[in-house]
This record gives sequence, C-alpha cells and structure tokens, in this order.
Amino acid sequence: MADLAAFATEGFNLAAWVDGACRDKPAEESMEKYLARLEMRLHLAAEDVEASIDSEGKRALSRIPIAVSEVAHVQGDVASLNGEIQRLLSQLAIASAAASESTSLLRDADLARSRMEEVCTTLKDAGELSELWASVGALFAEGDVQRIATALGTMRRSLALVAHLPEFQASSHRLTELEERFQSLVEPQLGSALSSNDGATAAQLAGLLISLGNTPVVERLYISARLPHMLGAWERYKPASSPPFLQWLPTWCDDVTRATEAESSWCVSHLPELHPQLSLQLLVATFRKLDASFRTRLASGLSQGGAPVEGLVRACGAVEGLIVALSNAIADGSAQDFLPVAGALYGPLSDQVERYGVLEAQQLDASFPQLPAPSSSNDTEAAVAVLQRATSAATEASAQLLHLLTHPHDDSLDMASVRLRAEQGRLSRSLLDFSETAGSPGFVLLPNSMRQNNSFTSSCHALVYDVLMHTVRTELDSYAQLPAWSAAAPNASLNLPSFSAYPQAQVTAAGEYLMMLPQHLEALLADDNNPIDAEWLDKVAMGAADVLLNQLQSIRVLKPQGSQQLAADLEYFCNVLSALGVAAPAALATWQAACGWSPLEFSSQAANVIADGADQATLQRIAAARELILA
Repeated sequence: MADLAAFATEGFNLAAWVDGACRDKPAEESMEKYLARLEMRLHLAAEDVEASIDSEGKRALSRIPIAVSEVAHVQGDVASLNGEIQRLLSQLAIASAAASESTSLLRDADLARSRMEEVCTTLKDAGELSELWASVGALFAEGDVQRIATALGTMRRSLALVAHLPEFQASSHRLTELEERFQSLVEPQLGSALSSNDGATAAQLAGLLISLGNTPVVERLYISARLPHMLGAWERYKPASSPPFLQWLPTWCDDVTRATEAESSWCVSHLPELHPQLSLQLLVATFRKLDASFRTRLASGLSQGGAPVEGLVRACGAVEGLIVALSNAIADGSAQDFLPVAGALYGPLSDQVERYGVLEAQQLDASFPQLPAPSSSNDTEAAVAVLQRATSAATEASAQLLHLLTHPHDDSLDMASVRLRAEQGRLSRSLLDFSETAGSPGFVLLPNSMRQNNSFTSSCHALVYDVLMHTVRTELDSYAQLPAWSAAAPNASLNLPSFSAYPQAQVTAAGEYLMMLPQHLEALLADDNNPIDAEWLDKVAMGAADVLLNQLQSIRVLKPQGSQQLAADLEYFCNVLSALGVAAPAALATWQAACGWSPLEFSSQAANVIADGADQATLQRIAAARELILA
C-alpha cells in the first residue's frame, strides 16, 4: 500500500516522488516490472480511497436529518429560555424600584442622624470651649505649660468647628493672643534649656510649641542658643598670635565638622521631628554671620602670601572638604537640602574666585624677577632638570586624573554647581529675555564680542595695509623735493637732439613693487573664487596713487625739463596701474596730461579738459608750478 500522506503534503512534487520510488526498487527486479507493480499498487490505493470517500459520504448524508431535528429542538429551548429571562428581568426591575425607595428613606435617616451628631458635637465643643475660656486664665496663673498647651490645642480644634456661630466669631483673635502669651511664657524656658543642653526639657517644650504650629519659633530659639558655640572657634582666632589664616583654615573646618556632628547627634536624640532642618539652618546662620569677616580674612591672607593662586586653591580645597564632611555629618539630609549651606559657605570665596585672573597676573609678575638668568655653561643640566620637573608634574597630574576617574563623587555640592544653582533664576530670566529679543531684525548675538571683533578686524586690515604700503611710502617719501623739478636746461653751443625722459628711480621702484605685489599674495590668488586678492590689489594701488598725488601737491616749481620728467614718471605709473587692472585717478591723469603740454598750448588744452569735467583747481596748481597763466 502506498503512503498516502506524501500525496497530501503541500507542494507535492511528482517527479521527486517517482525518483524516490525508483530508488527503492529491489536490485534483482527489472525497472519495467517494478514500475508496473507500482502502478498497480497506486490503482488499488486510489480505488480504496474512492470507496472510503463514498462510504463516508453516505454515512454523513444519513446523519443530516438527525442534526436538523436536534437544531430545531435547541432553537425551541433557546426561545423558552429567553422568555424566562424576560420574566426574571421584570421581577428584578420591580424589586429594584422597591429597594430604591427603601434606600432613599435610609439615606434621609442617615443624613438626619449625621446632622444630629454634628449638632451634638458642636454643642459639646461649644460647651468645652466656653469652659476653657473660663478656666484658661487660671491655667496661665498656675504656669503649667503642659496643661496650657493641651487646652490651647483643644480650643483651636473646637473653634474650627464652631467658628461660624455668632458668639464665637471674635474668639479667633482671643485665641491668637493666648497663643502669643503662651509663646512668651515658653520661649525663655526653651531658650535656657537649649543653651544648657537640657535635652529632656527642650524636647518637651519644643513639642508643645510644635503642637500649636509654632515650629519657626523653635528653630529661631535653637539657632539663637547654639550660634555662639558654632562661632567660638572663629572668634578665638587672633591674627597677631595665631598662624596665618590660610594655614589655620583647615583647623577651623575640623572644629566646625566636630561641632556639627555633635549638634546633629543631639537633634536626632531630642528633636528628631526637626532633624535635619535644625542643623542645616544653624549652619546657614553660622556661615552668613561669618560672611563679612571671612571675606576680609581671606583677602588679607591672599595678599600677605607669596603665592595668592596657590592660597586660593588651598582655601577652596578646605571649603570643599568641609562641605563633604558636613554632608556626611548630617547624613539624613539630601544634596538638595544642603545647597543653602553650600551656597552660604562658598559665598566668601566667590569674590576671590572672580579675581583669579588678577591673582594669577600678580603671581606671574612677582615670579618673573626670580627666574634665573640663562647660562650657557649649564644648559644641558638645566634642560635635564626641567624635564625631570615636567615628568614629575605630569605623573602627579596623571595620578590625580586617575583618582578622579576611579573615585566618582557627588558633584551636586561642588562650588561650580552651587554657584550655578544660585544663579539659576537670574539666568532663566536672562534666557527668556534673550529668546524674546532674538527674533528682532537688529538683534546681535554677542554685541561686545562683535564690536571687539570688528575693531580687531579693522586693526588687522590697517596693519596689512600699512605693511603693503610701506615700500611705496618709503620710495615716494621725498619725491616732491627732488631737484629734477627745478633743474634748468643745460647751456649748449650746439643744437643737440632731444631725447625722451626716462622714469626716475623712485617711481620705477614703486612701480616694480606694485607689479610684484600679486606674487606676495599668491596664497590668495590661488583661489579663483576668492575676491580678496582683487580687493587688496585695488586698495594698495589706489593707496599708492594717493601717496603720489600728495607728493605732487607739494611740488612748488616745475621747470620745462622738470615738467617733461614728471610727465614721464606719471605715464609710467599710470601704465603700472593699468597693468594691475586699476583705473588711474582723475587728478593723477590730469597731472600727467598737463605736464606734457607745451607752454603755448597749455591754456587751450586746459580749457578743453575743463569743459570735459576736469578739476580746475588741479590745473591752476599745475599752471602755478610751471609759472604759466591759466586763461
């Protein structure tokens, strides 16, 4: 019998199945006989499958009438069940209506009972309050603070319930007066107990004030009583008989740490409900009290020491160590709660930290004269010593960096974090104002930096311009005083031919420098898209023309031979400008043309160029130098 499961699989491959069947052929049997036998088996299997399908189909058809009758029976049961459910729902609705009426009656009864209880309670409280008003005077006369506190607490609770009654509307003011009277009675006793470290009495009296909502009074009395003890070590310091302040500062930090540990332990034992805020507020009050004197002593210590920067670093290190020690001493306080303490302690250091640049400059100024003069005899030994010191410094810096990386600490209380948190509100407002003005058309992100940058840029441009113009100015510096302008023509008995004048050495040197200028700017000329090269060439060329014009204005006399020489010089210079792609100024072109005119044609030529827009004042100056009259 063939395996029918193989034919039922998805993706049945006929060729693969035939190949597999052929591989199972016995070796002694021929392929034709084996395939014929396999075909016969498949026919028989197909007939068996067909017969099985026919039989199962007949049995299924015979079960259909039975299933139909069962479905009809189930439908009848469902209909009867729906009817029963509808009947039960109607009964439930009737019962719910009756229960709702009963519940409403019970609710009204409960409301009436509650109101009656409130009336009874109010009457009882009113009676107790009236009795307390009558007896509280006697309690104050006896001075029993425990009974007075209990009575005042009861009166406040009762008054909160009956304050709406007309006869008790003025009682709030009377109760406030009684509480102030009780406070004045307890304050001396509590202050004395706190000053004498009487923990039991202090805890009892503080509890009475706290029960009446006077916690700030307890905090104020605690700070007043403990502050002198916290200030003792600071006030005992005498500059004349004590070590220098920067050396004494770590000792004071240790004293403050020990005192804080003692105060924290005392508060935990006797006033746990006010721990750690009492210790924190005491520290804040202490450091604020010392703020002015701390600033004075620190400034004096830094000015007296030879190395103010190192002194400031030591002071900051001592204060940061004190912050860590205090946070460990008051273990129950969070870093956020400790920020006011850190801010008050860091405050005196802020002025000197802001003066770090000044202190560093002072230290450098003081150290420069102490530097040893270089000696050629021990250069090698000095270099080795410098290398050894550099190696030692690098080793120490590496060790410190490794320590910082492998021993993380809480950065929330360091000096920078505390100062940033203190400035958070102001910075937030500044940022808000900045965001509102950032969108305006005339907004400048960094106005001071922009002005300084513009000033620096202008200075750089002026420096570059002066450097590029130095050669031109040097060559043309005494151009107006050359003797060629006033030189007379040589007397000769023979009629010699005249030759064209050559440019003088000063103009030639200036022109050659201008022609070499692009090579000096080759770094800029290499970028074809950068217009800076052309701008600087134009600027220097026009500057050279202005220098030459200023020299021309100073020429007082121009003899005929000098006029021809000047015309040759100006022609050469204008050709140089033209080669650089710069147009010669109109005044310079006027000088060149006017110097080349003969005395006979000067007036007519001048009239023509004036009509074309030439400067008449320039022509008049040239005519005066050539001793001609401009008509």
